[in-house]
Amino acid sequence: MTGQILEEALAGLEAALDHGLRWSGLVTQLRDLGIDQVNYAVLDLQTGTREEAGVIQYSSMDPTWIGHYLDRRLDLHDPHVRFVRERGFNPYRFSAEMGERLEDRREADVIAQAAEAGLRSQISVVFPDLLGNPDPIGGMTLGSSLPEDEFVRRFAGQEMALLTIGTMFHERSLGEVRGNQHGAKALTPRERDCLTLLAQGKRTARIAERLKIADSTVELHLRNARRKLKAKTAAQAVARALLFGEIAL
Repeated sequence: MTGQILEEALAGLEAALDHGLRWSGLVTQLRDLGIDQVNYAVLDLQTGTREEAGVIQYSSMDPTWIGHYLDRRLDLHDPHVRFVRERGFNPYRFSAEMGERLEDRREADVIAQAAEAGLRSQISVVFPDLLGNPDPIGGMTLGSSLPEDEFVRRFAGQEMALLTIGTMFHERSLGEVRGNQHGAKALTPRERDCLTLLAQGKRTARIAERLKIADSTVELHLRNARRKLKAKTAAQAVARALLFGEIAL
């Protein structure tokens, strides 16, 4: 059963043409398994320090609740986000009942509000950045409206499969999520080639020679890449292409 779940998840993730389709497919598959409350969040370190940065959030929960959560910056008092901010990495199980025992009443209140919106029980997985940063960058709640004891019984023996599905989604989505947040557009294969070689220290003439195109064509591709990535300089374009998962070194 576990192997079949993973095979179906991997096939769905690979078949999706973009992050939006990948997310909707993930939500549908998890809902079919009984995971009806799914949250994926990434710290947006462009907006502040690790302790204060906002979150880029995708959720299958009630949009009214998620809008309230983001508008009120409840991430600043969310114990799950705090775990990521404080560089915790281990996956864990959590429930609304456990939230009632939190010492910080603001955190307990966030958990109570989430439970009222439908999130009663969950398995949570924390994700690394994909650029060599040793600190975690985000996480996923694989949750349910089921009470804790029923949730534990239903998913006994499937925890690793669920955590793996979440991690596969993150690995394929983080760059695109960041790019979408900043209004970036997808690069063409040739634009990626030019930026990759530029990142490796090649100058325009060497890039042109390597790709067997004119110098002016290289410059055009680099200008287009900067525009699509909303970068002011070539260095910023390289940095954003790496950050958004467009190129790799």
